[in-house]
Amino acid sequence: MQENLRELILSDARGSVGRVEDGVSGWSDGDVVELEKWEELEEYLDEVCSLGLERLIRETDVLTGESVRLKKQLENVACGNYRSLIESFECAGAVREGVGAIRSRLDELVDALPELADSARRFRIEAVAAETERVGRERTLAEYGLVMELLEIPRLLLTLVRGDLYDEALELVAYVKKLNLIHGDVPAIADVERETLLIADLMVGQLLAVLRTAIQLPMCLRIVGYLRRLNAFSESTLRKTFLNCRGEWMRNALDVTTAPTLQGRLVRLADDTRAMIFEVVTQYRAVFSDDRDGGEHAGILQDWTLNCVLCFVAEIQKQVLDIPDGASLATVLHQCMYCGQSLGRVGADFRGLLPPIFGDAVQQLFGDHLSSANRRFESMVGEYRWTAVASTTQDDTGGSKDGVPSRDDDQFAPPAAVLDYPPLAVLLNGILSALNEVRSCAPIALAPVLARDLERSLLNTVEVLSRVRPKLIEKHHCSHFQSMVIMLRDVVTIHAALCLDRCMNRRSLLKMEAIQQATAALLDEEPSDHDEGTEREEQENDTQDLMGR
Repeated sequence: MQENLRELILSDARGSVGRVEDGVSGWSDGDVVELEKWEELEEYLDEVCSLGLERLIRETDVLTGESVRLKKQLENVACGNYRSLIESFECAGAVREGVGAIRSRLDELVDALPELADSARRFRIEAVAAETERVGRERTLAEYGLVMELLEIPRLLLTLVRGDLYDEALELVAYVKKLNLIHGDVPAIADVERETLLIADLMVGQLLAVLRTAIQLPMCLRIVGYLRRLNAFSESTLRKTFLNCRGEWMRNALDVTTAPTLQGRLVRLADDTRAMIFEVVTQYRAVFSDDRDGGEHAGILQDWTLNCVLCFVAEIQKQVLDIPDGASLATVLHQCMYCGQSLGRVGADFRGLLPPIFGDAVQQLFGDHLSSANRRFESMVGEYRWTAVASTTQDDTGGSKDGVPSRDDDQFAPPAAVLDYPPLAVLLNGILSALNEVRSCAPIALAPVLARDLERSLLNTVEVLSRVRPKLIEKHHCSHFQSMVIMLRDVVTIHAALCLDRCMNRRSLLKMEAIQQATAALLDEEPSDHDEGTEREEQENDTQDLMGR
């Protein structure tokens, strides 16, 4: 009931806010709030509820009188203490202003709190980092000696490499790598490891430079072992690098090969190439012992050896054409064949490449001698006096009619009857000189080529005679001219053919038909098949006698 009465009073007070009745103003908002906060409202309601009707009717007057009394008392107190009241009002105003300022400052503080929190967070992180750095520096200072030793490792390693102390240098490199695995996050250790790798690369280059010098097998084993410990190359690359370095040493050594003559230089080149290839192959097979097993690296040595052989053959091919005589050419050929035979034991027999190369040199040498003989013959024919002279040969010397040597004589001795015709004698001497130059070095397969060159040389001789024939007819020297042509056809050509067959160990190499036709044209004769066949048969018989001997 009291609770309902309380709610009824408060509701009535709220409803009368701002109303004026009978000249009396109603409740204000402040009055309602004070009424709600009045703690003694419950006690007052209890007291009112206990009163009688008459007392309740008078209660309004009592309250009104009490209100008037309190107002008068308040006015008296205010009049008596107005100064204090004014000061209290001023103080209250100052307080309100202070509270407002505090409220605005508090708002600013609230707005600044996130930034303050971020700053505090950053400060905490920086403080932790600074503390960690301080601790690290303290530890570094405590381990100053050890740190200095670590920083001196690159300089020490460089000193060891320059002093060729590779074992100690490799131990130091391994120590730095192990240290980097454990403390790779330390910047100083990472810097030391980076400098160490650069010096290790320098050591690799220095070791490869040693491989390019004249070293023996033990040193090769040591260097390859160092390179493997450095893990600078893969297995295949290491083998190729080893052979390339040794090949460079071989090329440099061969480039400085000197000799007084071209023959001596080529002979020494063949000997040095053979010895050096054997040395490198031996070193390779000793260092890489699994090469003979036919593994994945089996073809590396064969490729390198083939390349060296091809370079040697190319050098021979380039210089062999400058050899001026057949004896020197034969010496070089013999030495090259021996080199190829020896290298055959390591699978590098290159003798099959030599015949074409030396064949060209032989053909050039043979052609040069024939050309020289033809030029001398042409020169002498131009200056020759076409008059018959007394024969310098006698029938009792064992020669047959027309100066053709008998079968009992040496078939390969120059016919003495040719001396009656100096141009033919010079020509025959040139042909024999050319054959002597190439007899010891001419490949058998070159026989047809040499026969064609000889045939062209003899036909050139006939052409030279045909150019002087008109002048001799005018001067009536035809008899001596015809004798020279017959001597060329029946003696010089036959003897040159026999000597060619003997040199090349073949039969009937020189084709006589063209020469017979050319000489017959000079003699104004028709070539007789019988005579030609007889001469061919005699030539073959002479060659058969030669083969029998």
